[in-house]
Amino acid sequence: MASITVAQQVAAASQVLLSHGFENVDVETATAILNAAKSRIKTHGKKNTNSPLKKSSERADAPFNPKCCSARLFVLKCHPCEQGGKPKPLYGDSQGIIEKVDLDDGNTTKTHVGLLNVQCSGTKLNEDGLCSQHADTSRFSNSRRCHKTGELYLGHYNEVKSKNPVRYGDSGNIHKYVWDEDVSEEMQQYKSSPTRKSRSPQKQSTEKYDDFNWNVALSSGDINGYKLPRLKLYLKKHSMPERDDDGKMLKKNDVMESIIQHIKAKFLPQDDDEQHEEQEQQEEQERKNSKKTPPLSKMLPNNKLLTTSMNLTQVSHQSLSRRYRMPHKKTRTMKKMTMMK
Repeated sequence: MASITVAQQVAAASQVLLSHGFENVDVETATAILNAAKSRIKTHGKKNTNSPLKKSSERADAPFNPKCCSARLFVLKCHPCEQGGKPKPLYGDSQGIIEKVDLDDGNTTKTHVGLLNVQCSGTKLNEDGLCSQHADTSRFSNSRRCHKTGELYLGHYNEVKSKNPVRYGDSGNIHKYVWDEDVSEEMQQYKSSPTRKSRSPQKQSTEKYDDFNWNVALSSGDINGYKLPRLKLYLKKHSMPERDDDGKMLKKNDVMESIIQHIKAKFLPQDDDEQHEEQEQQEEQERKNSKKTPPLSKMLPNNKLLTTSMNLTQVSHQSLSRRYRMPHKKTRTMKKMTMMK
């Protein structure tokens, strides 16, 4: 009835305007008046949607709402926080984990503490009364299903909740859950701090590229202990890429390998060239020294050179005569008498 009353009021107002000298109102103006009236009719009687919604933790143990998804949510009890702030779980880490036990098969058992009894708030329901997320049997997580059984491990909100819920993850890990009312005194010691630790500002490094001898660091192996910020000094100095072809930042091992290859290509061949250049300089010096040594004819006067040449000739003839000299006459006669006998 309210919407009809509003429409009647708009129509009556239009007639009044036309009867009081607005005969020349054009079609566009009249259309604008009608559209405004329709908009007023549609919005009339709607609830104010700007009212803040209740947090999941504030809906714990509330009566079952048949208009919402019947699945039970994974909600942990948290410390009080300001409006709009991010709540922090009362126990353990962000997942309420207070204990991790490694199993013999390589998997891990994790214990989540402080679980609240909360109904899912999804309103777009399937025939089974579940929202699309909880109806999906292929999703396995804290909020949904067990990988081993394929069922909602926390069950339905309109059903009695299980005493000690257990969920098997798709990776093989086992998750155990403890309701808030079942938290023991021993578990109370795992209460977390109500305030989140603020990250301390990182100190800016004062290191420079020229502070390091990169070639020596490679030869000694010290470069293997360099951290990524120091290695990036080399990348920036030589305009080397810090990202791969896909635009992702290079990991430390990739950066290290890139720098090592660059150092080998830049420094090691340069050392070989210096050694080769030094060797050429030594050979050139030897050739210069050999050119400075004068020949024998310049070192000795002419008379001494002639005497030396004659002495060498005599020595040569004497050597030949000793080697090819004829036997002595007496020796020949004795050999002849020996043969006659």
